[in-house]
Amino acid sequence: MNHTRTLVEISLLVALAYVLDLFAGVYSRLFWPQGGSVSAALIPMAIIAYRHGIKLGMLGGLALGILQLIVGAYIVHPIQVLLDFLLPYIGACAIIGMWSKKMAVGHPRRNARIWVSLFFASAFRFASHWVSGIVFFYMFAPEGMNTWVYSFVYNFPQQFFNWLLAGTLLAIMVKRYDFINASAVLGNGKPALEGEFKV
Repeated sequence: MNHTRTLVEISLLVALAYVLDLFAGVYSRLFWPQGGSVSAALIPMAIIAYRHGIKLGMLGGLALGILQLIVGAYIVHPIQVLLDFLLPYIGACAIIGMWSKKMAVGHPRRNARIWVSLFFASAFRFASHWVSGIVFFYMFAPEGMNTWVYSFVYNFPQQFFNWLLAGTLLAIMVKRYDFINASAVLGNGKPALEGEFKV
């Protein structure tokens, strides 16, 4: 896959992730008024990381974070920007990218590896948002509630359901379309997958 096509593919997937997150934010505000949502945005970001590995996955995560900042973000501190907008998807895509060469077609544990990689990615996202909640959003905790507990209760359901949603949909999708790591290469330099997902 040439560089231009790769960049176009990543750009389209990042844009799709942003749109999915944007629409999810409309109804999610009812449950998480300080930000956050349950959306399918992790799916296109995971596809980038599975198909192109750690570095380009991190690039996609950075692009999504910057896009969220440019279009509109609730900012209280530069460190909070890092914890809520940049680190979550950069780190998540880096973690998922570690599995990019372990998704050969027909591998009996491929679905399990999807679930496991998404679990660790979602755990990283949760940890980043959890710390941000403790440090920068403690004032929203109900009176008498420990801020660590408040941030956990606020952020854990989001990432848990994001993990379930992404894992379920990706597991279904790969049964029909073998696309999740078309550009990854094996040790012999040959493509890991025969087919290629058309964007």
